[in-house]
Amino acid sequence: MWNKIALLGATGSIGTQTLDVLKKNQMLDKVVLLSAYRNLDALNRISAICPNATLCLMDEHLPLKENVELYSGFEGLVEALEKLKPDLTIVAVSGAAGFKIALESIKNTTRRVCLATKEALVIGGKFVKQELKERGIELLPIDSEHSALFQLLLNENVGSVNKIILTASGGALRDYPLEKFDSVSAKDVLKHPVWNMGRRITVDSATMVNKAFEVIEAHHLFDVEIDKITAMIHREGLIHSMVEFVDGSIKLHVGYPDMRIPISYSIFFPNRMKFDADLHIDFKLLEKLHLEEPSPERYPAFFMVYDLFKMPSSGWIVYNASDEVAVQKFLDGKIKFTDIFKLISKTIERFDHFEPETPEEVVSIDLQARKMAEEEVEKWA
Repeated sequence: MWNKIALLGATGSIGTQTLDVLKKNQMLDKVVLLSAYRNLDALNRISAICPNATLCLMDEHLPLKENVELYSGFEGLVEALEKLKPDLTIVAVSGAAGFKIALESIKNTTRRVCLATKEALVIGGKFVKQELKERGIELLPIDSEHSALFQLLLNENVGSVNKIILTASGGALRDYPLEKFDSVSAKDVLKHPVWNMGRRITVDSATMVNKAFEVIEAHHLFDVEIDKITAMIHREGLIHSMVEFVDGSIKLHVGYPDMRIPISYSIFFPNRMKFDADLHIDFKLLEKLHLEEPSPERYPAFFMVYDLFKMPSSGWIVYNASDEVAVQKFLDGKIKFTDIFKLISKTIERFDHFEPETPEEVVSIDLQARKMAEEEVEKWA
């Protein structure tokens, strides 16, 4: 099916689960490119099971041992992609850096890009869509919610969509007393009730910033108006998304909460990978499924997304950049959990918003917003 596979972000949560999917399908020898940010040891371990893979380490400032042969930095990654021309590229790079990497992946992949990087569409959706159109490349989402929506909307007229409902776990603090939010620790927030994910997205689940990102993603992926996209808390983690149509009918996607399922779907579509019984749902679990509206008091950062659509798309870029800074500061013990929302709000308020006309302007806005967010934290010290 695929002859040359590139896996970008190979050492992260999505990357390692993707390798598991490829291993089960005896496709590790098809991997021609592996990238990581700075974890060279993990990259080398992975390369031992991918005998044909070229390696790229994104942190070009990391000192390397002598005789280590690999591409380095963003320019090195672009060079490797241009040389190898994979027919399938899986982009699982976290953070705003994933935007430029997604663009280069689309430019240098011959058939399909599987996207797990939320930020690519959040901060530069129009440029990603433009590149896809120009290159004629297929894009399949890996996020469980957007994979579900992709399946629910197959052979449907988008004009018939009345509402898209994304589901959210609510994060580790969904039942935590609001009056104690000021004192929660990173350890408390990182106890995700459903998924096993990276640190930033786990914090973003607790604020539901990740769900705001998914609203923006859904808008770009499926060309649905923002006021038709919402989210509901679903504690069991079995319903991944729902679509209500204009005739009143509702389709929902239900599946075991394991990222290997949407990863495999994005790789093997239109076929499906067979999983063992442990990833099949016991139908008794469907007897009691709960859905509830998220609270603006508990998740103020999520509800900001609808205001962002009233301003130029620089607002989305600033939202992401300030959240990245805020989450890291919280994990480092520099600010409180409740300060995440305050820092995002203040940075968006300070920024002189405009509509970026080039990918370079997206990157520039991102850098400016990070600097502003850092300055705000310094004021609080």
